[in-house]
Order: sequence, then structure tokens, then C-alpha cells
Amino acid sequence: MRICLENNTVLAEIDVVGAELKRLTIQGKDYLWNSDPKFWEQSSPILFPIVCDARNDEVVIRGKRYPMERHGFVQHKEFTVQQQREDRVVLTIRDDETTRANYPYWFELIVTYQLLENGIQIRTTVKNLDQEAMYYQLGFHPGFFCPWNPGETVEDYDLVFEKKETIDTPLLNGATRLVESDTVNYSMKDACRIRLNRELFQKDALIFDQISSRKISLENRMTKEHLCVAFPDFEMLGIWSPYPAEAPFVCIEPWNGTGTNAADDDEMTSRRGVQILQPGQKKEYEWGICV
Repeated sequence: MRICLENNTVLAEIDVVGAELKRLTIQGKDYLWNSDPKFWEQSSPILFPIVCDARNDEVVIRGKRYPMERHGFVQHKEFTVQQQREDRVVLTIRDDETTRANYPYWFELIVTYQLLENGIQIRTTVKNLDQEAMYYQLGFHPGFFCPWNPGETVEDYDLVFEKKETIDTPLLNGATRLVESDTVNYSMKDACRIRLNRELFQKDALIFDQISSRKISLENRMTKEHLCVAFPDFEMLGIWSPYPAEAPFVCIEPWNGTGTNAADDDEMTSRRGVQILQPGQKKEYEWGICV
């Protein structure tokens, strides 16, 4: 089932399965990828309780191995609609027997979508209902149409960071699906702009795990039209598009956490960017999209 939110300028559709944003139309233009399975069957999945991959699709929690698929299981779980009005919806999910088979914590996840005048704000609350400290990662994986207009190509667009960045992004090994910090995939040196081209993704996603910016824009170089993703409560960012497919979209992904590092063990507590909540604690994370 999909929930439709609408105001004077924005229309959004959210699927209760995964609480996934499936459509975002701003001022009559569709910006969110449409889940065409020819390239990628999702649009904006929530990544929980891990981001990216675990070695051999397993994590170790409290000394026991648990199966854990790429980006976690929440993307497949049906949420409950807690509140709904024309421009806002609150969806929730709690642990159950099936989640505890993969992740033994008692938890609650609350996701709120709120339409703005020119975009949408997403707030996620993670609650630890367990008797022990809870370890998790959280991310979002929205894909955006690129190019936007007929006759354009992806090479007509730039990614523009809020601040100048100097960073060597680590390699995500396509064979092992592990992050190799000692192998550089892409480098930025005191720069805030990346000119998009398909070869950027020849070695999979760009992982910005030491980023200082908290905003990034997808900008049409000719018209200066831009879409901004603001992620004040996320410390990392992934950028991805399928390669070598001629996919007409690029993903701009706010993350708290990345995949298993080749130099680390399989402990959940060892995952880079892991978040920690003590019993009874909760934490909120906000990010948003606007044009």
C-alpha cells in the first residue's frame, strides 16, 4: 500500500513496505527514481541495521553469528501508519520474531515524512527497547533522475558539496563487497565540485566516510537548476549509479556507517560509523530534499 502526501507544490508517495519514499514530484517535475527494474527496482530504501555489506552476509552480535543481508532487513518489513494527514505521515516498526532471528535487539523505528514548500523532510527516531546497549547503522539510499531534461546527458550535471573537501575515498571491492581503506577509489583535493560521468562508478560506489559537508546539490551545469540533499545528522555519504549500465539516475545517500572493512572483524561493534544507544535511549536523525 502506498500513502500519498500533497501540498500546493509537492507530491510524495510512500510505500508502507520499508517506509520507502517511492515518488517525489516538486512543482510538477518528478525527481525521485521510479524503480524501473531494468536498472534498479528501488527508489529510496531505508538502510537498517547495517549500511552496505557484511562479510559473508553475517554479523557477530553478543558472540553469536547472525545472517544479515546487504543494507539490512528493514527495507522489506511492513510499517504501521501511526499518524497521517495531507502533508505528513508517521510510520513505525518494532522488532518481532523474524527481526530477532537476524538482529537480537528489541527496538522501535519511527519514520516521519513532512512535506515542505519546495521539498520534503525525513526524520527517523531509533529507540532502544532492550536491556543492553544496542549497536546499529542507519542510512538512506535515494536515487534521483539524472538527466532531468530531453537532450541532456549525465555529463551535463555536477555534484556540488557545501564545503571544499580533501579526501581519498576507499575502494568498495566488487568481488568481496568489503571496504578497502588502503586502496583509493577517488580523490578530492580542496574541491567542492565533481563533474559527473559514468566512469566515476566503474569501481562501484564512492564512499565519503570523512566528509565535512552536510549538504550536497545535484546541479544542471547549463541551467543552474539544482536539487539539494541536506543531511545534518549523518556523518558519511555514498554516491552511486549502476555501471556500465546507462542508468538515468544517481543516488545521493546519507549514511551513518559503511560496510565491513577488510581490515576489521565481523563484530557489529567494529563496524565503522556504528551508532550506540543505551537501554531506554532514543536518537533522532533528520535529512531532507529540496529544489
